[in-house]
Amino acid sequence: MEPRPDQALARALELSPASRELLAQVDDDNHRLIAAELQAFALARDGRLEAAGALLFGAAYERDKANYAQGLARLRPKTHGSV
Repeated sequence: MEPRPDQALARALELSPASRELLAQVDDDNHRLIAAELQAFALARDGRLEAAGALLFGAAYERDKANYAQGLARLRPKTHGSV
């Protein structure tokens, strides 16, 4: 079973305490993505498919997704080989 993102981020903090600020940003991005996805599911359940799609394909979601991926890429060298 794969660790949940919050568990993985906590483990990364254990492995690289100096990365606390970067980990906090990655965690914030992750929470914004999850909130948007949950909101999109609620919209879809209410039959508001266009609004759900607009949320998941909108600029804010794409920005948060890119920031999250970039943060993970920056973390990888700091924790690689320790996991």
